[in-house]
Amino acid sequence: MQDGLWDLYATNPDLNVNTLEWDSAHGKLLVYTAATTQVQPLFDEHLSGMPVELVPAKHSKRTIDAVLDRIASTGGDLGNGQRVVTAQPAKDGSSIALGVEGTTDARGRLAPLNAP
Repeated sequence: MQDGLWDLYATNPDLNVNTLEWDSAHGKLLVYTAATTQVQPLFDEHLSGMPVELVPAKHSKRTIDAVLDRIASTGGDLGNGQRVVTAQPAKDGSSIALGVEGTTDARGRLAPLNAP
């Protein structure tokens, strides 16, 4: 399976997949993506016969990357004395968990993605 994944990503560097996760309880690879119809043929070709399940994501990897790029472009500055220090997207693209710190405290926040 690992060789098939290497081939898949080597030949499709812009593959629109949010994340991959091995489901050991069911012995299959979970592929979180908003582009299920786009990536299904690629996984069928490169991982033929392997147990793969496509899990629909709420937002695409491209949308999530655009949000993260926007945060990074400001150095994480929120304009209120706080700044984003960590950002962890949910596997299904529904939210991004933000670690925020200010001058005197640190807190976490779950930011829903309302981007198109």
